[in-house]
Parts: sequence; structure tokens; C-alpha cells
Amino acid sequence: MRLSTCSLVVGAFLTALLAVGASVYPSFAAESAADFFDMPDLRQTIRSEERIERELARVDQEVLHRLACRQEVVADLVAGRVSFELAVRRFVDLNRSDPAAQRLTQTVFAGQTDEERGARQVIAHVRAFNSEQTDELALELECELAAGLTAED
Repeated sequence: MRLSTCSLVVGAFLTALLAVGASVYPSFAAESAADFFDMPDLRQTIRSEERIERELARVDQEVLHRLACRQEVVADLVAGRVSFELAVRRFVDLNRSDPAAQRLTQTVFAGQTDEERGARQVIAHVRAFNSEQTDELALELECELAAGLTAED
């Protein structure tokens, strides 16, 4: 009987100590996940994180869609189903559909206009196919771009 009374006293003391510690140092309780008093705050945090996750998933889907469109345009260009000019126009439209994509293109690809940067982006995507046929096509497209730029000057 003495052992169980002693255990009860020690348990009560530790519980009281935990309660006092959580009320005196609430940040410790929050950090140790022992804060049972802020359940509404935790629920709000979970809802906020879920909203952020949904937004990131939406943005991810948009990026993947633009990438799939670019791959389709390049495949059509390599197969001869679209012209270089049309491929460039589609890339420029895709870049303009998202400000972040447009800023990235302006940073990565040299050029005075969105069209020139888009042309360089198309050529880079053609080169990414990494075959003899696409390497030759990329050289032809670079010549076509250079000729177009020279004609504009």
C-alpha cells in the first residue's frame, strides 16, 4: 500500500509540475507539443498549411501543363508539323501566361525581345532531345534566328 501511495504522490507532483511549467513557459509547451490549451490555434495552423499545400499543388499542375505544352510544340517542330515561327509564338504565349516563367526566361535567355528570348528557348529545348537530327535542326534554327536578327538591324 505504501508503494502505491508513493507512486500516486510522485505522479501528482509530476503532473502539477508539467501544468505549472506549461503555464509559466507557454513557448516551451508549444515547442514540446505538450500544449493542449491552444487546440484552436493548432487547428488554424493546420488549415493554413492545407491551403498552402493546395496552392502549391495548383501551381505545380500549371507548371507541368506548360512543360507538357512546350514538349508537344518541340516534338511538332522536330517532326516538321509546325514552323519555327509558330513554335516561338507558342513559347512566348506560354511564358507570358505566368509572370514567374516570363521573368525566368528573361533571366536565362539573351535577347532584346520576348520573341528573341523565346526563339533561344525553343532552340534550347530542341537541343535537349540530344540526337543527331535535333542537333542539326538546332543549328539550322540558330542560323534562321541569326538571319532574322540581321534582317531587322
